[in-house]
Amino acid sequence: MEKRSDFEEIKTNPAMGSPINYDQSDDRSNFNGKSSINMVDEYQGSLNCVDQIFIEEHPTNASRLKEHSQFLTETYNQGSSSQSNLTRKTRVEEIKLYQVFLFANPKSGSQQARFFINQQMFEHTFELGKGVQAHLLIHNILDEQAAKSGYAQIASLQREDDPTVRIIMVTAGGDGSLIGIVMKAQEDKKNKVDFDKLLCCPLPYGTGNDLSRILKWGGSPDSQYYKKLDRLIQEICLNSEEQQINLWKVVIKYKEKGATYIVDSKSRKYVQDHDDFKRYMINYFGMGEDGRIGVAFEKNRTKYRCCNNCIYCWAGFKNFLGCCRNQTIAEQIDYMKVLDDDNQESLIDKKEDSLEEEKSMRSTEGIKLNQGGRVVFSTNQKDKDNFRLEGNPISIISTNINSMMGGRRNVWNESRNHIGLKNPYQTQKAPKKPLVQFNNQHFDDDVLEFNSFNTILQMVLTGGYRISQDRGPIQFKFKDLKKDFYAYLNVDGEYYKMRNPDTATVSLATDCTKSGKLRLLARKV
Repeated sequence: MEKRSDFEEIKTNPAMGSPINYDQSDDRSNFNGKSSINMVDEYQGSLNCVDQIFIEEHPTNASRLKEHSQFLTETYNQGSSSQSNLTRKTRVEEIKLYQVFLFANPKSGSQQARFFINQQMFEHTFELGKGVQAHLLIHNILDEQAAKSGYAQIASLQREDDPTVRIIMVTAGGDGSLIGIVMKAQEDKKNKVDFDKLLCCPLPYGTGNDLSRILKWGGSPDSQYYKKLDRLIQEICLNSEEQQINLWKVVIKYKEKGATYIVDSKSRKYVQDHDDFKRYMINYFGMGEDGRIGVAFEKNRTKYRCCNNCIYCWAGFKNFLGCCRNQTIAEQIDYMKVLDDDNQESLIDKKEDSLEEEKSMRSTEGIKLNQGGRVVFSTNQKDKDNFRLEGNPISIISTNINSMMGGRRNVWNESRNHIGLKNPYQTQKAPKKPLVQFNNQHFDDDVLEFNSFNTILQMVLTGGYRISQDRGPIQFKFKDLKKDFYAYLNVDGEYYKMRNPDTATVSLATDCTKSGKLRLLARKV
């Protein structure tokens, strides 16, 4: 009887199920004409089906089976790696042109973005290797017509939908410059920029530059790659990766005679706008004394970054010394509420054992407040149904990223052991129990974090108190006062004075992008 080879025996063993046609002359790479990469799962599955009796009767075969299985696994892994590398290589080679639109704000920070304005009269083309080019167009944000031309060019290229062209919008300014461009680029209905498809890259040419910090572009343009234009474009195009960050919308509705006061960048005087206020937000927004300090800073801003930092510190120091009376949140805000939304789920859970005694002490006023949403806190002393604020805070700040004040503060992390809410039914004798549960902060989780601060010094040195972590929409209801009432707002480092505000609502900006997220480029380090 002719002796069969080990692998011939494997092929014909009944325990193997359907035979596998292995051709030894095919340098161990094909099964029935299929590559080993495609067939390895089938072969390994067959090996698992080998009858234990067969292994015991052929002990030498068992070791050879193991060796061959290991070979196929390595072949599969190598093939997968090569296919993955080939896919990545193909993706890079598919891009033949990086079309970079750089919008510079020469008035931001220490005004170093003037460097780009001096270059905008020239067309810039850079060779990136392997036949790939980058074409750079520079626009001045402060030149309204030039900026509109840039937005129209982006929209036109997007309509062409060329897969070999990658469009990147770069902003050389502060964090507020990016938001300003996002809003302006949507005003022209004919040439509306599609931010679902656009990659944005914020560079640190402002004062705080918190967004560019968390995206690894630094806090100032002092690194070597900022010194030469070609090196900077290489970093943006070839040494970056996409990250998505939530984009929020802040809307202020006014009562009678309401208005927004904006400090004009040229005259440094107030300009009134009587329309309802709307602005997008990426980093943070705040209400209270931080906004008042910011307005004082804007009225005295200079073209030198170090001087601007000193002016901001001096404005805060005067506030700390009590040169002007601080308005408390309780004097401005009636309540904070998470509005009803079927798709939203609160991340704050009231502990049943902490609030058991509240069930029999519901006030009519509190029940009315909770209609249409869930109240986070109320400042009405008659409301016995909802949480109160701990202490007497002068500011509430909401953060979407973990950097504030030029990277000096990570308020959510620093406040992890401090809760700014208290149960209205707790007495000094009653033991304090945890009333809320909070999670870690992420800038892409559709969630905003809120902190309260009792003093300016607390804002500078600590993270304050945690009061909320919610998906929104989130609404603040201002007090109903008979006389004219002023409040202050801070949105991504842009400061506003408000007269007679009624409500402030924060929600995901799904009117700008479908997902409520912006696509940003982070630098690889």
